[in-house]
Amino acid sequence: MLRYTTVPLQEGEHNAKGGMDGGFQLLDPMGQRVYFQLPNSKHKAGAEADPESEKYAPRTLGNELPHTVMGEAEYVLETHFPPLPEKAERITVLTPGTTGEFTGIPVIDMTKDDDKDPDKDASRDEDDEDEDEDDEGPREVRPGDVVELPVVSDPMPKEPGKYARPLYGITQSGKEERDTARTRERVTFRSEGLFRAKDDGDQAGEEKGEEKDEKKAQGVQLTNEGESLLAGAGLDASGRIDPDKPLLTIVAHTSGKGTDDENLKTSQAQATAVRKFLEDEFGEEFQYKAEVRGSSQPIVEEKGSGKEAARKRNQRVEIIYDIVPKPVDQEESAGADEDGQPAQGGEGQGGGEDRAGSTHDPEPLDDGTADVQEPGSPGTPDDPSPSPSTSADPEGEGDAAEPGGAESVPRPAPYRAEDASPVATAEATIDEQDYRMSVFPFYRDGSYLVANFQITNKSPEEIDEEATPFADPTTYPGADFGSFVVVNPETGTAYHGLRIGQRNSLSDKGAEPTYLGPASYPYVTRTNSSNRVWMYIAAPPPWVTTVNFDAGAYGVIEDVPVE
Repeated sequence: MLRYTTVPLQEGEHNAKGGMDGGFQLLDPMGQRVYFQLPNSKHKAGAEADPESEKYAPRTLGNELPHTVMGEAEYVLETHFPPLPEKAERITVLTPGTTGEFTGIPVIDMTKDDDKDPDKDASRDEDDEDEDEDDEGPREVRPGDVVELPVVSDPMPKEPGKYARPLYGITQSGKEERDTARTRERVTFRSEGLFRAKDDGDQAGEEKGEEKDEKKAQGVQLTNEGESLLAGAGLDASGRIDPDKPLLTIVAHTSGKGTDDENLKTSQAQATAVRKFLEDEFGEEFQYKAEVRGSSQPIVEEKGSGKEAARKRNQRVEIIYDIVPKPVDQEESAGADEDGQPAQGGEGQGGGEDRAGSTHDPEPLDDGTADVQEPGSPGTPDDPSPSPSTSADPEGEGDAAEPGGAESVPRPAPYRAEDASPVATAEATIDEQDYRMSVFPFYRDGSYLVANFQITNKSPEEIDEEATPFADPTTYPGADFGSFVVVNPETGTAYHGLRIGQRNSLSDKGAEPTYLGPASYPYVTRTNSSNRVWMYIAAPPPWVTTVNFDAGAYGVIEDVPVE
């Protein structure tokens, strides 16, 4: 349960309908999950009852602001969430509106006797008695009053189910893209540059009876660059894969160009070539499974002027495996150093990009994940036949570390009462709308980097609430700030906003993925009005103290400090 107060700042009585009726989320920066408000089973679609009405049935458990509020009165509200892990001691509250993120919020167990506040309980009892004695109904609310509202509750579920989701950090380094949660990692390579068709000499050699090169399969051969990339991915996996689950799942996808049969054959040849190469290089260190999709699972639409770029993005090979989360003692890591900075660690091993783990294992997730094929079924090394309907991307959670670097010892960020002064400003015109951006210092919160900034409308027209001027739908559909990227200036590694749950293909139901970001942005739309915005991003290595912020149309803002 999240309990909080809100004070309307407008004078007098005024309308607040819909002001605080959803959009709250809890972020566990150590367990790398986000929690959503629990729904009210008694709510009916289209219900418009005022919270002060007898027919009141909010959409989520807890309560909501009345439709009419009094300025300067203090309204006590609460909203209910699924259970957090027992060892979660500090979390971040993500709020709707310009209030943004509240970091370092302590988690207490109210079922314990020593956590109860007898004075508060007595005060509530007295208030209840006063209300019982009041025959005239609810009293008039005046400025300065503390208003406690009715609460709608249900029994707490034992498991969070679909109301808790893993968060995936997305990084790009060279021709490799990684999305990593707490115990699962996927490495993606674009097929372009990874393969080439066999030339006539290759085919002739085979017809003469020469030994077939194991790196070639059905008209497809790995390039030298492809072999180098795959060898690096295998070395990385060898230091990170769960030894109890040493399976590398290789999944090949094509674009929609060509017939389904042609695409499935190409996909099969590519998956087989990658599996054979990894088997030759790493032998029994891993188990291997090849799966093919053809063009059945595109991640971006192939249409319009961006069709060719979309095709290249859909043509990809994925290597998926389970990893062991690094242990992090939240009890020792709950605070910050004396200077308020997150702790930073010593030497460590790893590969890929820096992540962090947690001491608590998350409960099973119900994210509608399809099962991975079992050995011997279509699409396995025993039978890498076309199997376009099966997903090789089960929901997972994982960590990673930057090659040759130090592991971080992440800590939840302490509470931040206010932002620091802006370190840079930039202006942009997008779709004939003028904007100004003010960038604040970024900071670390557990496993993540928080980029926060303010966007001001500098046009005489109001902002279109439905517009997404900072999105990048051709690359990261569903991300309202998909064009914004944080770059490590030392390595060139790019860090994108966190994705909630696995990456969906466009063929899935509800396919567009969701990304962690401000709910219902923009909040204010008038000329010269400003919206404070936050983005959670996979954190760069702990020694990185400044980053470059590629803010899309605003250009690149260099040397943004990381607190």
